[in-house]
Amino acid sequence: MLAYTLFDTAIGCCGIGWRGQRVTRLQLPEADAETTRIRLARGGAVEGVPPEAVRAVRDGIRAHLDGDLDDLRWVDLDLAGVSEFDAKVYAITRAIDPGHTLRYGDVALRMRAPGAAQAVGQALGRNPIPLIVPCHRVLASGANPGGFSAFGGAVTKATLLAIERAPGFGEPVLF
Repeated sequence: MLAYTLFDTAIGCCGIGWRGQRVTRLQLPEADAETTRIRLARGGAVEGVPPEAVRAVRDGIRAHLDGDLDDLRWVDLDLAGVSEFDAKVYAITRAIDPGHTLRYGDVALRMRAPGAAQAVGQALGRNPIPLIVPCHRVLASGANPGGFSAFGGAVTKATLLAIERAPGFGEPVLF
């Protein structure tokens, strides 16, 4: 059974979905809590009380968004239904440390799929578990942050990178 719950964070009301003890979804804040709830309920998920493992993830996410950075790689994910290509993109993306970034093309090269930068971006746009699969840490070429499918788009992406103290986001950079 798929279940979810909402929880408050430093950036607003987030939601987390799970099956058993494994995380299936993370919803970053929408315009309001009800919209967040509606997005999480898609696919027949029901609101519930999270098991201990999911409560630990929720607490880790809260701490991370408060600035107590955590790579969240310890979180057990359920990626059922995710394509093999997307799963490879997510594995590489999950290896990016907080405060660091890669470009879409870098991820494609690490997959041994040069020229697949656009496909990488599309896979990240389908990411059901942002922050834990930190798609916000993948940027477009040049100084362009690129797109971000969460509510708020590139502004939300920049906010997450500023929380993580990534160079060029939040604090002024001298060089």
